[in-house]
Amino acid sequence: MVTKKSLRNFSVLILILIAISIINSCGSENKIDPGKIAEYNKPAVVYIETYWKGKVSFPEVQINQDALTRYARQIYSSRRMTEEQLIMELINEILNRPELYVVPNLNVIKEKEVMSGASGSGWVVTPDGYVVTNAHVVKVDDDELKQMIIMQAFQEQINEDIQITIGDLQQMGLTLSEEQRQKLANVYASFYARYMTLLTKPVIQTFVNLGAAIPGYGNVQKGYPAEIKKSGEPAPGKDVAILKINANNLPTVSVSNDKVKIQDRVIAMGYPGVATFNPMLTQDQSNIVPTTTAGTISAFKKMGTGAWEVYQHDVAITHGNSGGPLFDEKGEVIGINTFGSGKYNSQTGSWEEVQGFNFAIPSTIVMEFLNELNVKPAQGKLTEMYKEAIDLYFDNHFEAAKDKFKEIYDASSSFPYVQEMKEKCVAEINAGRNVAMFPYTIVIAGAAIVLIGLLLALVVLPKMKRQSAVVLPSGGSVQVKVEEEVKKISDKVESSAVKFCPNCGNKLQSGVKFCPSCGTKVA
Repeated sequence: MVTKKSLRNFSVLILILIAISIINSCGSENKIDPGKIAEYNKPAVVYIETYWKGKVSFPEVQINQDALTRYARQIYSSRRMTEEQLIMELINEILNRPELYVVPNLNVIKEKEVMSGASGSGWVVTPDGYVVTNAHVVKVDDDELKQMIIMQAFQEQINEDIQITIGDLQQMGLTLSEEQRQKLANVYASFYARYMTLLTKPVIQTFVNLGAAIPGYGNVQKGYPAEIKKSGEPAPGKDVAILKINANNLPTVSVSNDKVKIQDRVIAMGYPGVATFNPMLTQDQSNIVPTTTAGTISAFKKMGTGAWEVYQHDVAITHGNSGGPLFDEKGEVIGINTFGSGKYNSQTGSWEEVQGFNFAIPSTIVMEFLNELNVKPAQGKLTEMYKEAIDLYFDNHFEAAKDKFKEIYDASSSFPYVQEMKEKCVAEINAGRNVAMFPYTIVIAGAAIVLIGLLLALVVLPKMKRQSAVVLPSGGSVQVKVEEEVKKISDKVESSAVKFCPNCGNKLQSGVKFCPSCGTKVA
């Protein structure tokens, strides 16, 4: 029969094994499904737009009529030609020798305001609006910016003038060849390069756009104006910028402190232009969502003077991914995607990207910038709730997930993607795919209470009766060795177990080798 002592020993054994199991599980890495990582962090991965605008001035283009008239008389007197032939001859003369005929009309000075911009990615690190991105996404050198403004105006004005010239000629029944059009563009380019000047200091504005994902209304909320709180220098410098927007209850990402190793799996999120604004796609805001790509860490490479490193990885990224986060398998940011690789094509004269060799600045560098601002990355309550809701959704608990998303929406109706996820939950529920929640926590808590009760009833209380006190030697220490305790308990359980003869079933005394009833040898 099973004695109280053996049951007590067995209970202790079970409790020890449970403790070992819990310790082992706590020490294991908490890797997350890549799909969950994308859904967890999608709200906090933001689309960043930087606009710059300025005003330029330039004189009106004018043809030197005296010089052109002299040439017209010269050729008309030497050979017969129609009016159309004469006009084409004059056009070719202007295109071939513009320096003689194309002059500025200084009595008519035009002004033109131009605006251009660039886009990139970023990630929110605090619920009150601190955002991380690359410096080159939001910062442009003054001289470079002036040149960019002039070039933008330059190109716009050339296109306008070419269209006007071609239209005037078409009304006369004349058409320019492709070669003539190219020469005409060169004439205007040469003129504006010489006479166009910047009239006002360029103005730069940066906006941070968070996804809203409201069905029927697109994915992007009105952009928040951003202030550049701290900025490094574009690569090869520490290409990091910290922005601040005026908002609260924002979604956030978590920043990793873990050591990164070669061949670690990583995930990039951001807004690559070729995917976000692909002309084959529907051109509306519903397609402005983060793109997720995955790969591995390939190497660690030195930057600048060699004082710091960047992560080389093979995750597919391109223009527009700049400033976006690089996540580890726990869904925490380990770096900021910054630049890729390329080569010069001698045939086309252009710089071409080479995929598979991209680089991210480590999050440790990002933390240097945040620490100088006394900003500590933090996860808000709504972000925690959002992750819980995503977990429920992935486990097909759509009813519970819907309630959790509604709770978030009630707290902050502008929290990104909540409304979309609510709609998805409703669709799954209506399709009959909801799985009811099982009260795992109640069951686990009940089991724990039962085990604790057994421990108290069978082990602790009897010992308390037998021992009034335990005195430790002075300066001594107690060290529990789990393996030895388990072995001792197992031996006790085995030695106290009741044995029976395998032949006649007679009850045997402990330690006997032969059955006293039938003589059968006992193992």
